[in-house]
Order: sequence, then C-alpha cells, then structure tokens
Amino acid sequence: MKHLNCKGILLLAAVVATLVSTRWAAGEETPLHVAWPPPAEVAQQGQIAIGEVMLEDSFDGEHLNEGVWNYNLGDGCDDVQCGWGNWERQVYTQESVQTNVDGTLRITARRTGPDSWTSGRINTKGKFEFLYGRVDVRARLPTVDGPFAALWLASATNPYGPWPHSGEMDMVEFQSAWNKLYEPEQMRTPCGSHTVNRRESQSVTFWAEGLDPSGWHTYSLLWRPGQLEYRIDDLFLGRSSPPSLDNKDDWPFDQPFYLVINLAIEPYWGSKVPDDINEITLDVDWIRVSRLD
Repeated sequence: MKHLNCKGILLLAAVVATLVSTRWAAGEETPLHVAWPPPAEVAQQGQIAIGEVMLEDSFDGEHLNEGVWNYNLGDGCDDVQCGWGNWERQVYTQESVQTNVDGTLRITARRTGPDSWTSGRINTKGKFEFLYGRVDVRARLPTVDGPFAALWLASATNPYGPWPHSGEMDMVEFQSAWNKLYEPEQMRTPCGSHTVNRRESQSVTFWAEGLDPSGWHTYSLLWRPGQLEYRIDDLFLGRSSPPSLDNKDDWPFDQPFYLVINLAIEPYWGSKVPDDINEITLDVDWIRVSRLD
C-alpha cells in the first residue's frame, strides 16, 4: 500500500503572495509560475453553473446556528489527539466564537499565559454532511506569526480510519512560519491527504504571485466524482484527480464530508506568536454550499 497525498494551494505572502496548487498525478513535482490574478484564458476556464443551494450562512444572527454547527471544545485529547494532532497551544472554547461582529463570524484567539491560548473551532459533523458540490467561503486571514487558520472539509464516515487517513480537503490554510522554508509568509491549501501508509506522494504544482491573504477573498472548492477544482475569487487555480498509482481506487473523496472552520495557535512546525500580541482574529463573512449542475 502507498501513501497518496494531494496538496491544493500554497500562498506565500510578503508584499504580495505566491500561490501554489497541486493535483494528484504520477511523477515528480513540477512547479509552474504564473502571475496573480492568472491570465484570462486560465482564470475563466471551467465556468460552472451553480444549482440548488444546500447550505448558506451569513453569520448575522445573535448566536451561531447550532442546528447546523457544532462547537469543537477542549485541547483535542478527547477528539483526535492532544494538541489537535499538531501539538497546538490552544484550548477551544465556545466564547471564542462570535457571530454578527460587523456582520461576520469572528474567531478570536486570546493569550491566557506565556504558552497557552484559547481559540475557536466549529464544524457541521452530524448536522450537515454532503457528497459533491461547490463550497464558497469569503474570509480574511490573520497574517501575524503564530496562528494557523484553516477552512476545510473532513470525512464524515472515516472509511480508511480516523483523520487524516480518510482524507482532508482544504480550501485554505495559512501559517506564516512556512516563510522559513520558502519565502516570506505563505498560505497553503492542500486539496486532501489520504494516508494508506506514509511512503509515496505525487503532485504537480502551480505558482501564482500577487494575492494579499489579509484581504477579503472567496475561497472555493468544486467537488465532483473523481475531481477537485480550486478557485479564489472565482478565478481558476487547478484541478486534482486520482493518481495513476496502484492504489488509485483508494481515492477517499467519494464519501460524505463535513465543514470545519478553525484558528489554531503555534503548531509544532509553526512559529511563535510575538510576545506583544495577545489577540488574533479570523473573520468569515459567509459560507455557501451548492449543487453543481
């Protein structure tokens, strides 16, 4: 058995950002550099008719809609594993999640000690799970050192085992610490990670320059049978499909998934929050899940 890994989008941000999209493919990773926004012939390809809206939330109510969303609480020890799988510093609390803050969902991470934080994480597990469709999320991300913001989907059925073995689809992730590996601050969006074991991954990488992750952007995933497509501000980035490997039938993205929004602090591979910063916010304006016609 082999490891199948699919990265989606990587944004490296200094004055501008660099974006990387990778897709399932056999062979070595080959970067392709393009300007952001991409040329019209790239950006406008694959325009898709949107069908029935399955979920829409503008977070303008007095409280979070608990008919759709759950609060993830605690330090992960009773969930995936302590530190939420990444040795993170935060404890998730309900108080860290607010709605209708200037018309947005706001997750606020607050320092409670030299190496301790509270923050927020919500999901739709057991309340809204779906198979295939289009997900659009309008958000602005914190760009200071230390936080790890993520808008993503997790497996509802775990056919290959608990997270991350049954797949993960990330519309956007951001952690400024990756500047130590690449260039100044970056944003990363893997389109999924399905681990059968940890030996092999193939990808093709697309780079684009010119996106500011601290501004408002709409991050989109178009999920079809055998294909994941990524967009930002409805401009085409790239597509993923099962790799040409002997375990391609283990492509995990043919099962129901649910939505997750969270703001983590100082994962083990990340950077520390500067000592003079005591609050960090992630803002989400709205989220919509639609069928694809």
